[in-house]
Amino acid sequence: MLGNYPANKSAFDAMIAKEQAEGLGAPTGVSNPEYFERDGYHYLTAGRAEALKEVLENTRFLPTKTAPILDIIYDEAQAYFAGLKNIEEVTALIENRVQLYLDENR
Repeated sequence: MLGNYPANKSAFDAMIAKEQAEGLGAPTGVSNPEYFERDGYHYLTAGRAEALKEVLENTRFLPTKTAPILDIIYDEAQAYFAGLKNIEEVTALIENRVQLYLDENR
């Protein structure tokens, strides 16, 4: 599970190397394409390690103050789901309100 890996590249690489060397991961008797079994241990496959590294390298953190923007989206989206406005109207309102919020909070 990716949630158990550190988000620092050098720490991530060290953890992957340790997992590949020590045979951590999938429990015995469980088929899992992310691990291969040898001598009773399950080792992380090179393909899975590369996929995890790619996820880490492409991760972008969200701004810390997203709640007001999500509130704007939620408020305006209700009109669309209630059938009161079409998607173009709602999109324009969301874009305008979010831009106004961003301009006011620079």
